[in-house]
Amino acid sequence: MINRRSLRALLSAFMAIGFITTTAELVRAHETNDSPAVRLATFEDSTGETTFALSIRPQIDVAPSLASDIVIFVDTSATQAGLYQRDSIAVVEKMLSKLGADDRVKLFAVDTETVALVDAFSASDANEVAVAMKKLSQRVPLGATNLAQALGSISDQFDAPVADRNRSVIYVGDGISRGGLLHQQRLEKVIGKMTENRISFSSYAIGPQRNVELLAALSNQLGGNIFVDSDDENAIDNGANGLSQTVHGAIFWPQTPELPEAIAEIYPKNVPPLRTDRDTIIIGSLASREAMKFTLTGEFNGKPTTMTWPIVAEASNIDFAFLPKLVEMARKDGGATLPTIGSAGLLEMARILSAGSRTLTQLGAQSLLDGNLADATMLAKKALETDPSNIEAENLEAIAEKMIQEGEGSLPTKQEPQDPTNVKQDPKQEESANSLELIGPARPKQEEIDRIVGEEKQDAGRLLGDEEARRRVIGSKLKAEVEYELSRSREEFKSNPSAAVDRIKAVIDILDQTSDVDSAMRADLRNRLESSLMSARQRKLTFDDATALSQQNIAKANELAEATNDVIRKEENLSRLINRFHSLMEEGNFQAAEEVTLEATRLAPESPESAAANESAHMMNNYQLMIELRRQREFNFIGAMYQAEKSSVGFPGDPPLVFPDAETWIQKKALRKKYQDVRLAGNPIDEQILEKLDQVVTADSPLGQAFDQVPFSDLMATIKKEYGFNVVLDQSAID
Repeated sequence: MINRRSLRALLSAFMAIGFITTTAELVRAHETNDSPAVRLATFEDSTGETTFALSIRPQIDVAPSLASDIVIFVDTSATQAGLYQRDSIAVVEKMLSKLGADDRVKLFAVDTETVALVDAFSASDANEVAVAMKKLSQRVPLGATNLAQALGSISDQFDAPVADRNRSVIYVGDGISRGGLLHQQRLEKVIGKMTENRISFSSYAIGPQRNVELLAALSNQLGGNIFVDSDDENAIDNGANGLSQTVHGAIFWPQTPELPEAIAEIYPKNVPPLRTDRDTIIIGSLASREAMKFTLTGEFNGKPTTMTWPIVAEASNIDFAFLPKLVEMARKDGGATLPTIGSAGLLEMARILSAGSRTLTQLGAQSLLDGNLADATMLAKKALETDPSNIEAENLEAIAEKMIQEGEGSLPTKQEPQDPTNVKQDPKQEESANSLELIGPARPKQEEIDRIVGEEKQDAGRLLGDEEARRRVIGSKLKAEVEYELSRSREEFKSNPSAAVDRIKAVIDILDQTSDVDSAMRADLRNRLESSLMSARQRKLTFDDATALSQQNIAKANELAEATNDVIRKEENLSRLINRFHSLMEEGNFQAAEEVTLEATRLAPESPESAAANESAHMMNNYQLMIELRRQREFNFIGAMYQAEKSSVGFPGDPPLVFPDAETWIQKKALRKKYQDVRLAGNPIDEQILEKLDQVVTADSPLGQAFDQVPFSDLMATIKKEYGFNVVLDQSAID
């Protein structure tokens, strides 16, 4: 059976051994290599899948140094204030001082917008560049960086490509685009356009937070280099020297290769540009280990060039056990965001994956010590998936499985509260405390107490009847108990001061209830106990305040984490909608694209990305409707013109009037017979009525004077009698 003490010793033993496969060993392994033109390192996992890392260099004997047109972007957002702004400007100034007379530069400030500080390409020592650097130093760091806008404008900043000049972009900043969404589709579009125009990208990463992964991926895909700011006093000089050399380096721009049959897949799918000052890394999986030739056709200094490397796969090496995980990550986006910029980038990815595996192993070891064997096994397996060479994870998995087989479902555990006082402890005392923690609550040192009491009994044996000796024995035992309890309470001061207070109070009660103790000893012991009790109470107050503060901090951290998760989810949803919008726009389905942008606008109404997408979709949809109306108008116009032309055709062969035969006329006449008595002008009675109605009765006529101030009904009766026809008024006329 594995008890808790032996388990802690076993875990400590193999953790002390450390990792056999480390990033340092990988570095040494590459340092012993004489930087060959090609190297194919492999790793074969337990399933038989073989993954590889291919390191290649251009087959160039002498690398030419070319003049360069350089666009420099300097991040001037709020994150670049203070020391970061000063160092950013220092890097640019030193880099400009190291450029050649044939080099030309453009300078831009990047924050919420991309602002040109130089209107056209100028020599690095020109007066225009000096004025631009002065403007840059006076610019107040404000706002957020819209890196997406800056990258999208790069291709527009250069003239037509020239065979004997490089085209380079230098970015100085943190690589974080808070002012514009840099989604995968936009990133791929930027990379494709810059590759088409043969523009390389290099960067100097500086800022409190840095997206080094993005900057490294851009440099990897676009044949550049990356330099990271540090506290090293030579960091600025090294960065400026490296950037000035990078822009002059020769680059081979390959096309998409035809893979040998032995290679199943490669990432990035589009082979990155090959630089002469570093190797280029391609990862993927092998279909077989047979010897092969890897051929790339592309452009070098404006001329079509073909390069071929004979490749022999190396034996599977445990040093490259991280490759399966790296290939799995690359499959998600075709390797577009792989930051493996040369062997150094590959080794950095190995270090990151190894660190993640170590973290999982440490969590698994803690779960094992807490008795959670299922979680320990699961974490060990996850750690091995990330780094199959992790011996700690293998040992952890073996221990957990053995304990499960032995039926040890749980282990005694004691959680140590956080130390709010941050009081350092002697290493020996910490080791003793850890030992006590592993075997459960400590017991009184009975052996020590019995030894002291025994010695006192031997001294008092000769004076058995002496009351003083008896009291001395009791006092010695009580003193030993007090000494031990005081020692225990001091150990509990930092972790559990409440228990220390209770412990000291209990000892004081025992001291007060013990009567056969010398008064001087009693007073001395009580003073020591009360002094320790006061210290314990003070520690308890401090501990409670620190615990309350810690809980508040945890609550705030959880709140911030939830808010961050909400923002991340919102950005992911927005990115998904924008990607959907781009797909629909490419398909020509502008109405559906407009509906998608409305949803994106409801999700992020203040996002410039969603607003721009909505306007674009709305305009394209209206434009499509307008084109359709114009098409219908042209079609109908042509149809009308056709009818007009047709009507002008002469009658011969197509008589304009066709008369029916006699029988048809007879039938038509019979049908019209019932209408032969109809008079269009009316019958005689109607004509008489109309004639009489046309007669005018005025107030001066006899009829008008006879009925002045007479009811209208009498007038109607007289008219009926006078004119001989009935007169009837409807109700509306009467009213």
